[in-house]
Amino acid sequence: MVVTAHYIDEEWKLHKKIISFVPVTSHKGEYIAKALETCLLEWGLRNVFTVTVDNASSNDTAIDGLKECDSAVKKVREVVRYVRNSPARLKKFRDLSALIGIEQKSSLCLDVPTRWNSTYMMLQSALLYQKVFEAYEESDNSFKSDLGSCIPDFLDWESVKSLVKLLKCFYEMTIRISGSLYVTSNTFFSEISDLYCILNGMVETDGAVKRMGTNMKAKFEKYWGDINKMNCMIFFENILDPRDKLEYMPTQLNHMYGVIKGKDFLEKLLAALNELFDDYASFY
Repeated sequence: MVVTAHYIDEEWKLHKKIISFVPVTSHKGEYIAKALETCLLEWGLRNVFTVTVDNASSNDTAIDGLKECDSAVKKVREVVRYVRNSPARLKKFRDLSALIGIEQKSSLCLDVPTRWNSTYMMLQSALLYQKVFEAYEESDNSFKSDLGSCIPDFLDWESVKSLVKLLKCFYEMTIRISGSLYVTSNTFFSEISDLYCILNGMVETDGAVKRMGTNMKAKFEKYWGDINKMNCMIFFENILDPRDKLEYMPTQLNHMYGVIKGKDFLEKLLAALNELFDDYASFY
């Protein structure tokens, strides 16, 4: 397990340092927590704002969601693997791509099936070459005989197209909040609010997207469903962002938690913010 510390120095410069690289005997929460505790004690770190872990449990939910479109994803994965597994096939694929006039900077990439973001990148790159795959199928009998029913048809490509459009929102959101060279905490609540809207839109559709959205929203509610369990600093940072300030906060709270809960929590939030300011004012 790698432990990385992010901190801001006295000159308000953001730093990123690896402070531990240790083996863990188990991936259970208590073992990881103990390893992290030991690391913090060794460094004498007492003031810790947040602890961010990797997306292992979130991956489980995302992968469960991808299983709703499993057939189409598997077919695209198989044809990508088939082309990449042979230099001769890859050369023919590139020649066909040039013949058709498809010039893309991105190349075909294989995914790690347990990592939804790598599956997104694999599907996205494959979509760019859909016509090339179709031309390959028509011009190479071994392609059809080797893969048979694993070759994606028109409906499979349409399913993948819809999935990529959906996953793009999550992928870009992940990139935005995973930045390590700039401060991101001021955007957390806005991203959570946007995510809530996306999931609601998925739940209101039908078919595989609805089932995927239902599973993902259940996980979302586990983390962000109870407003009283959320760290108030997430809201303070959003308010201190000059692009949002306080004006946008009531709208977000009312939309996510209802008018009554949203209004009550906003009052508590403002009281806590005033208390924090009074403490700051008295110190300086």
